[in-house]
Amino acid sequence: MLNKLIAHEGDERFQCWRFIDEYGDTVFNRLQMPQFLEELQLIRASVKSPTDLGVLAQLERMARRCQDEAHLYLKFYGD
Repeated sequence: MLNKLIAHEGDERFQCWRFIDEYGDTVFNRLQMPQFLEELQLIRASVKSPTDLGVLAQLERMARRCQDEAHLYLKFYGD
């Protein structure tokens, strides 16, 4: 479901999202969350689907928790 939302790997605006590997695992730590959340807002601005907006809202909640608490990571598991 996230594959269509993940930024293109060559898009320099996305320093976190473009490295999410749809086939492998990707892990972000709390120090990366401000950048991740900034990029999430860029993606949200271009999304129209209520389903996709709901997915982004859930991701934002998890990312904010990761940012606010120690020893948490945001993990994406590839296929």
